[in-house]
Amino acid sequence: MKKNKMKYIIFSICLFFFSFGCSPYEAARLTGIGVRPFRTKGEIYSQDFKKNIIDCYYQVEEIIEKLEAIPYRGSSNKGFLVSFGYNKIFPSASHSTEVIIFFNWLDANITKVKVSSLNYTLSKFVSEKIFQELAKN
Repeated sequence: MKKNKMKYIIFSICLFFFSFGCSPYEAARLTGIGVRPFRTKGEIYSQDFKKNIIDCYYQVEEIIEKLEAIPYRGSSNKGFLVSFGYNKIFPSASHSTEVIIFFNWLDANITKVKVSSLNYTLSKFVSEKIFQELAKN
């Protein structure tokens, strides 16, 4: 009986990874542990805003949608927002190129917003758009 149970567990794990394109890294990203490369290897642009973290998060989400990109994962509580689909406004990026926005609470009404992508020119482009719009509001 234990042998069949072990086979079932191994099969389930393999099926889980294969459903994400055979990539354990992709599975890790979807569970929220895969933002580390964006913090360490990505080009990060940051700016402080006199807004609370929740307002910043939802305003950035709206800005991303106005850029015709897709905010698809994140949380204001965890302080990050993952987005992709910038190829309509930034042709040198593929549809799946991700941009992650980090939100760091500095004070009650001051939030540091960091924009990062492994595509450095996209990171700069998106950060400029986000920072311009956040500064207006």
